Amino acid sequence: MPERTVTSPRLSSRTIATTGSLGTNFEGAVSTAGKRGLAWAQRAFYQRVLTTEVRGKGHIPQHTSFIVAANHCSHLDMGAIKVALGDAGSGLTSLAAADYFFRNRYRRAYFKNFTNLVPMERSGSIRKSMDTAEGVLRRGRSMVVFPEGTRSVSGEMAEFLPSLGYLALRAEVGVLPAHVGGTFEALPKGTAVPRTRGTKCTARMPALCAPWTST
Repeated sequence: MPERTVTSPRLSSRTIATTGSLGTNFEGAVSTAGKRGLAWAQRAFYQRVLTTEVRGKGHIPQHTSFIVAANHCSHLDMGAIKVALGDAGSGLTSLAAADYFFRNRYRRAYFKNFTNLVPMERSGSIRKSMDTAEGVLRRGRSMVVFPEGTRSVSGEMAEFLPSLGYLALRAEVGVLPAHVGGTFEALPKGTAVPRTRGTKCTARMPALCAPWTST
C-alpha cells in the first residue's frame, strides 16, 4: 500500500498573534485577581490580627506620586505602609533585592505577578538603581524607600543613606516621612512566622516634604 503523508495544518500569523494575545490577557487577569485577593488578605491581617493604628492620614497626598521614607526592621513594614495609605497605597511599589526576592523561578513568578516589587541588583551600580526608581516615579507610581538600606537587627533606626534626597530631587516628587512600630516585635529579621499575640502595629506620618522647592 502506498504510504500516506499526514501534514499539519499551517497556522496563520494572525491566528498565532490572536492566541498569544489571549494568553497575555489571561495572565493579566490572573495577576489582577491575585493582587486584589492578596490586598484583601493583607488588609485583614494588619487591621484585625495586628490591629494597626494609623496616625496622620490627613497628610497623605492624593492624586499624585510621592516617596514614602520609612524605618525598616521587618518584612512587615511594606505591608503596614501600604495598608496605612489606604487608596493612595493601591499601586505602591518598592525596589527589592533581586538576589533575595527573585532568586528562583517560583519566587520570580510570585513577586512579578502578584506584587508591585521592582527587582534591583544590590551588587550593581547605585546609579542604575536610581535610574530604575526614577522611571517608576515618573510613570506616576508612588514608592516606598527605606533610607537605612536594610532591616535593623535591633529595632533601632540606623543612619540614612544619601539616596533618598538624590532620588526625590531627580524625580521631583515629595517625601512623606513614616514611622512603623510593632513590626520588629512581630517579625524581626531572621524569623519566618509572625508573632501576633499581644502585638500592635502603628504607622505615623507627619506632613509631606517637597525637597525640590527652593527656600
